[in-house]
Amino acid sequence: MLNLRQMEVLRAIMSQGGVTAAAKMLNVSQPSVSEVLRHAEQRLGFPLFHRANGRLRPTKAAQQLSIGINRVFEEVVSVNQLAQELRQQQRNVLRIGGVSALAMALGPTLVAEFLKVSPHASLRLSVMKRAEMAQDLATGALDVGLTFLAEEYPCLEAVEVACRPLQCVVPVGHALDRPGLVTLRDVAGFPLIGYSPHLTTSQLIRHAFTEAALPYRPFCEVEQVLQAWSLVQSGAGICLIEPFSSLGGFFPGAKALPLDHPARVPLQMLVLRSARRSGLLEGFIAHARLLLQSNPPCL
Repeated sequence: MLNLRQMEVLRAIMSQGGVTAAAKMLNVSQPSVSEVLRHAEQRLGFPLFHRANGRLRPTKAAQQLSIGINRVFEEVVSVNQLAQELRQQQRNVLRIGGVSALAMALGPTLVAEFLKVSPHASLRLSVMKRAEMAQDLATGALDVGLTFLAEEYPCLEAVEVACRPLQCVVPVGHALDRPGLVTLRDVAGFPLIGYSPHLTTSQLIRHAFTEAALPYRPFCEVEQVLQAWSLVQSGAGICLIEPFSSLGGFFPGAKALPLDHPARVPLQMLVLRSARRSGLLEGFIAHARLLLQSNPPCL
């Protein structure tokens, strides 16, 4: 039926409203566009446009076809994007994704430290949602994803690089800003900033309070740990965070303190299970593990 070139011409005519404008858009001559359209209609056996008052108006059949044609070209764009990603991969580019504050706080540190030992490597760091990151890893558009308490995916492997306890973020000078560890009972005595119930961090914190037989009553729930830090710095309350999203450098009026609680949070790097890992990827994972194991929890 229609080949890709004919679909391209039909799409251009539909979007531009005429042969002349379509030819200009495609950077070809008007007669060549008319010829492609004529052959397309011959192959289909029905007209695609009504010709009236010097303009082409798409038939109902053409409008129906355009829906499928647009989907085809969306796939073409996706294929080209993947080809570009693969070309970059061949050029020694490591594509890194990270959830929320991990990509904002820990991610840049890991990248900067890795470049000290691999100065010729090229890295790209993106902030992503968990589902988006898993999808990009599965399709090969991403090499590694920074996350914690990762969900299980059949095609992905979660490589643990560190494991640490939760932290409590308080305003500088707060009653809990003192030597020693903060307990969950201490936390329960102050206004608490929580997270939306569907978030992994929220589920972990709720479980910790339940296990300790303590009431969990956040006065405010947020979507991002960045919001929680901002509220703490403003003096609104305190919050608990997973231990790898310390944003103290952005919020000098707030401080992350270690929490005395048995729960440990693993920092994981998601990779494609079946893929052979490049030397660049293996080096990044190994260096991150070494860096996190040899540095204090504030890193």
